[in-house]
Amino acid sequence: MAYLGPDGALIQGMELGFDGFHAASSANIDPQSADGDVSGTLTVTGQVDQGSSDNKGLRLELSLEEYIDGSIWTRTTETTTTWS
Repeated sequence: MAYLGPDGALIQGMELGFDGFHAASSANIDPQSADGDVSGTLTVTGQVDQGSSDNKGLRLELSLEEYIDGSIWTRTTETTTTWS
């Protein structure tokens, strides 16, 4: 198997997470949603660390509802991913 780069759901999830981060008025990221390239919906929620430190934790929860992106994979699961 060859690595072809990040999966579409991961890229879209990160983009939605940062959109939510920039729009947030608290540590909670309100739900952000987008359609899959082929079908389904990806919804992202989460939290970000508050305060003035240089290091922040970003915790995103990705919910994939019959989500199909440009790859061959179909996803119907919920995944919790943490980026720091």
